[in-house]
Amino acid sequence: MPNKSLAKRKIGTFVDTIFVVLVVSLSLIPFICLRGWDGYAPENFTSFVYRGENYYIRYSDETIGTDKPHIFFLEGWPIKSLVDMVEFSDYQSYVNGLNLYDDFVSQGRLTDDGLTVSYSDGDLQLTKSIKVTEEEVVVTYESDQPIKLRLSLWRYYFSSVNSSDYKGILQPLTVKTKETLRFEFKDGNRSFRGAIKLSDEPLNVNVSGDSYGLNKILVTYVGSCLSIKIALEGANKFPLKIANKDLLYPLMSTAFGLIYLKVRKYAFMVKIRTNRTRN
Repeated sequence: MPNKSLAKRKIGTFVDTIFVVLVVSLSLIPFICLRGWDGYAPENFTSFVYRGENYYIRYSDETIGTDKPHIFFLEGWPIKSLVDMVEFSDYQSYVNGLNLYDDFVSQGRLTDDGLTVSYSDGDLQLTKSIKVTEEEVVVTYESDQPIKLRLSLWRYYFSSVNSSDYKGILQPLTVKTKETLRFEFKDGNRSFRGAIKLSDEPLNVNVSGDSYGLNKILVTYVGSCLSIKIALEGANKFPLKIANKDLLYPLMSTAFGLIYLKVRKYAFMVKIRTNRTRN
């Protein structure tokens, strides 16, 4: 009888330990960051998604084929939320007067460095590449010949561009040409600031909006290679990877797990003593 009780106790302890280890392991999930690109590129359609620790990028999908790419940043813990930052729109972008969405055939492929998308209209070859670092997203347009590139960057809505809100502007308005544009936007009650850094000085930059606010930045560039860096600015733009509050769930899970094992062990010992007394 004692050997049988001891065997039951060992089995029960093993099962309880496995249960506690599972609970503690689940509490560590927020520390796991799924990084990298994923997607597919069937004929005449390109759809990709990037998931990182700081940024999330959607490059088109089956229902919205014009956001190429749509950049979000991630914030919060343990469950990070998506905050819309800026969207590159092929539908409102042009190369030598031809629309990127309607007049070009595009095909994407994943590389070690990121996502590369090739555009072709028969006479012109244009390549768009998207690379992501911890601090910024880099979108590069490169062609086999000099082109006039007119890019449209969207957001509903920008609070300001280069410190001006441009209230009431319904028609495109020229902004003082700079290689770095700063913009502000809101998500709920929170305000954020971002930067658009151009590798070369553009021909001109325009902003426009609708009756609700400023929603478009138009960049016109003449040349064969333009890189655009999108970054969130501010000292506290991204949460620390591991902070005291981040350890709260694992510590609580471990503490309650140990208490659970202790209580189970005590209850089992009391049960054995009770059975012996009755005998």
